[in-house]
Amino acid sequence: MDSIDLSDIYRGYIACLNKEDWSKLGDFHCTAPEADKCPPPLHG
Repeated sequence: MDSIDLSDIYRGYIACLNKEDWSKLGDFHCTAPEADKCPPPLHG
């Protein structure tokens, strides 16, 4: 599995909020109670 850079994910999340791009906000949300069960965020 590829390493996930959390700082990249965080910057993407903040950029999404700043753009008010609510349709992509779900890409940064995980409903699994264990953090390691969440899939990597979708990029696109």
